[in-house]
Amino acid sequence: MKKLLIIKAGASLNKIVKKYGDFEELIINKANLRIEEIEIYKPFENKTFPDIDNIKGIIITGSHSMVTDDSQWIKNLSQELKHYLDNYNIPALGICFGHQLLAKIYGGKVDYHPVKKEIGSKEIFLTEAGKVNSLFKGLPNKFSSFLVHEQSVLELPEGAIRLANNNFENNQAFYLEDNIWGVQFHPEFTAGVMKEYILNDRDKLIKEGYNLDKLIRDLKKNTPGEKLIKNFIEIINK
Repeated sequence: MKKLLIIKAGASLNKIVKKYGDFEELIINKANLRIEEIEIYKPFENKTFPDIDNIKGIIITGSHSMVTDDSQWIKNLSQELKHYLDNYNIPALGICFGHQLLAKIYGGKVDYHPVKKEIGSKEIFLTEAGKVNSLFKGLPNKFSSFLVHEQSVLELPEGAIRLANNNFENNQAFYLEDNIWGVQFHPEFTAGVMKEYILNDRDKLIKEGYNLDKLIRDLKKNTPGEKLIKNFIEIINK
């Protein structure tokens, strides 16, 4: 049986891991998959990439690392991903860090957002291309999702198609080469997870002028994250 490979690019906050699970566990819960259908790869610990012949799809998680970090594991992972995605045409979905990593691998520009951090529950708008893309099947043209990021895809790779944006971030989602998707937002998050990220950064956010009460009050309990991840599972099962 071929598996979904989740590339765990980092760990969430300890409090979140204990209460809700780590990045990969949140994804597995939304995908409603059994553990035997999943393989987890931690590129910052393991040097050997999993056997690609046993993989039918790839999800790259978020991370507290930055794509622009000069880390050897990020360089190695970038080379491995490009090789396998180019030569095996395996569907891949990057989330937050994963979204930025895929964009950078294929020639896009990633760096710190010129304004500030985007955090909380924010509206996402599908482009005309996004409205007909299989990753967003069944989702409304405007929906809320959870975000927490300082870096962004400032320029898409050549040939990439923008699927979603909002008033803060021009490249909330993209599609490339018929098998690569990236989303800046976190479809796997819940309101509880997002609240913990806000509270963890409370002093910094207050100093930067954010209204914490409003950020928490605006958290939407119902987001289409489960639908988006299940859409990706449908794609890899075709």
